[in-house]
Amino acid sequence: MPRKIGRYEILGPLATGGMAELLLARLVGPSGFERPVVIKRIRRDLDHKELVSLFLEEARIAAKVRHANVVTVEDLGTDDGVPYLVMEYLEGESLSNVTRRLVMRGERMPFGLAAFVVAEACAGLHAAHELRDANGKSYELVHRDVSPQNLFVKYDGAIKVLDFGVAVTNANADDDSIRGKTGYMSPEQLEGKTLDRRADVFALGIVLYELVSSHRLFKRFNRAATRRAVLVERIVPPSRIEPSVPRALERICMRALSRNVDERYATAAEMRRELLVAMRDLASEEPAAELADVMARSFADRIEEKNVLLRNVREGSLVDRIPEGDVDVTVEIPAIEEMPDSQVGAPPPPSETPPATVPRHSASSPVALTRSPMRAALALASVAVISVTATVVVRAKLATRAVPPTTESATPSAATTSSSPASAAGIAAPPPVPDESTNVPTTAASATRAPTNAPRRPRAPLVASASTTVVVEPPPPTEPPKTAPSASARGYRRFQ
Repeated sequence: MPRKIGRYEILGPLATGGMAELLLARLVGPSGFERPVVIKRIRRDLDHKELVSLFLEEARIAAKVRHANVVTVEDLGTDDGVPYLVMEYLEGESLSNVTRRLVMRGERMPFGLAAFVVAEACAGLHAAHELRDANGKSYELVHRDVSPQNLFVKYDGAIKVLDFGVAVTNANADDDSIRGKTGYMSPEQLEGKTLDRRADVFALGIVLYELVSSHRLFKRFNRAATRRAVLVERIVPPSRIEPSVPRALERICMRALSRNVDERYATAAEMRRELLVAMRDLASEEPAAELADVMARSFADRIEEKNVLLRNVREGSLVDRIPEGDVDVTVEIPAIEEMPDSQVGAPPPPSETPPATVPRHSASSPVALTRSPMRAALALASVAVISVTATVVVRAKLATRAVPPTTESATPSAATTSSSPASAAGIAAPPPVPDESTNVPTTAASATRAPTNAPRRPRAPLVASASTTVVVEPPPPTEPPKTAPSASARGYRRFQ
């Protein structure tokens, strides 16, 4: 690492990206004036010729965008044939650092502050989208890499948009290469189509969604699966993940995430206006100060470490340690894919297709549902329930037909010894009913035998009339009714 680049003293590395590296440097001016700056230059291990044009285009664009929510580019130069640009040093953390630290602490960003962060990012991006040349012609700039890594939260609560390294303008509109982070690209960007500012609006919708839900929206196990999630998978409303998400923020999220570009916000400024309206009921009158409190509480260790660094830079002292750019890198933010429907906050929407039906008593009925083990198990269980139900019904009918033997005394009562009209009329007694408990037919002789230890079935209800005629409960309609029994003493005991 060189000790100097141009007029800047190099103190150490800050971070390394895909095509460039960031260095912390010190600018020494007259009368002992010193202040920290950040130098961005192309990585020396890459082919410079291929990347120089892209780097110079970034420097040209970033230097023209002047807005409170966009990082300021202060200088552009070349060192040993390698171009570099100089930017202001920002005291704070990337939004990705903030999100991981909150997840590690078991917290989430308050909804009002989430709306504030994205609203400020909208302001910075709208300024870039509106960039025009000296003749008033729009550059038609698209950032193409809006993500938590490129949104910066200062310790005082200010928000900055970083890194226009892969931005596209009308000057390089024929660049059909797909650049950016897959999980934060719009569908048209993934498909290599012509882009406009609404591609950045889609990315802002992803950032807002992840802030309010504390979950990654499109992250999957590999790039191909992530790409498919962006292009075709259903986008679950954030209230399904976090039920307390305000409906106003959810509506803004879902509109920004529309795959139909004509249904999105036409500009980032339009999205910002709706976010500011939603903030009235969600945030304090000074959201930047409220965000600064969150940063002070969450990054007290980092703030102290960087204060020591800046003090050494301004005093011209030796800087022996530079805090790393990324922190809590081992903290995993959960992804939507990892949340089954049984664990989300709201009930899942009804299925668009009716469930498959199982033909009753069909031996092959489970076949239609064997596409998954769970469905096959449910099908087999339904068949088993039907079979058990049928068995119970059949046994219940048989129980009403069988009458067990009596255990009462053989001595007839006065009512049983009296003559009845039925016996006088010569009505024949019904044939003996088999005793299922002993497999012995119940006859007049066996009616008075001693009870056995075999289990008995409950007796059918008997109703005696005033003339002592015994009325037996009629059988099911499918069978002819039985003849009324004789009221003789022996017959009466037999049916008791």
